[in-house]
Amino acid sequence: ELLKKWLIDDGKLTRRIGGKYSFELKNGDSTNGHIDVLISKRKMRLVEAPRIDEEPLSSGPITTEFLIEKVEDECKLIVTTKGIPATEEWEEDFNRYQSNWKNALDELKAQFAER
Repeated sequence: ELLKKWLIDDGKLTRRIGGKYSFELKNGDSTNGHIDVLISKRKMRLVEAPRIDEEPLSSGPITTEFLIEKVEDECKLIVTTKGIPATEEWEEDFNRYQSNWKNALDELKAQFAER
């Protein structure tokens, strides 16, 4: 629920390994794929499916991992995106991912500060 409130305007998620997801993100992007790692309340990795008009990447899929670590009396959320090709053609996508995650994490931090 928190993930949905934080990032997603609309979407579906089957919370299990191999479960499918499809999200309409608040920033206007959409993404879909499956979960390949799931440790309840600790870790989840999403594997993006290629868009309809795209071939799968030769380097492998793009993944986004969410890891929650306990640090003293607080929780730390680490978000890691991997698999974006290090080519000029993908530089704009890399910058967009980086900017979107920075903005999203800043927004999440602000939500917790309001509590």
